[in-house]
Amino acid sequence: MKKKLYIIAGFISVALGVAGIFLPLLPTTAFLLLAAWLFSKGSPKYRQWLLNHKYLGPHIKNYTEKRGITRKAKLRTIATLWITLTISAVLFWSIWYIPLILLVVGIGVSWHVLSLKTVRNDEKHNPD
Repeated sequence: MKKKLYIIAGFISVALGVAGIFLPLLPTTAFLLLAAWLFSKGSPKYRQWLLNHKYLGPHIKNYTEKRGITRKAKLRTIATLWITLTISAVLFWSIWYIPLILLVVGIGVSWHVLSLKTVRNDEKHNPD
């Protein structure tokens, strides 16, 4: 029963990670890393499936093996983050502390993303 719960939670984490690709306030990488960990507890087969996934696998491997992320991914992440945070801050401007919290989160996430090593496209980890 415990393994089934890890597997279910793993697939929920994958779904949230994929949703995070399109909804920037969801942390894609964090959910995918969580899914890989949950699958390692529940099903090594699903963990391998995730790590070998054509689109998701290289991002997880590059991050966990401290290779970094591509320049394109950095730019897209930072741009989407700040656009989304700005819209959110404008929508919640009347609650004075919300824009302040969003600013702190934005600075922290930007700092983290910019501190990651930049990987050229030809250096990316490919499962092939």
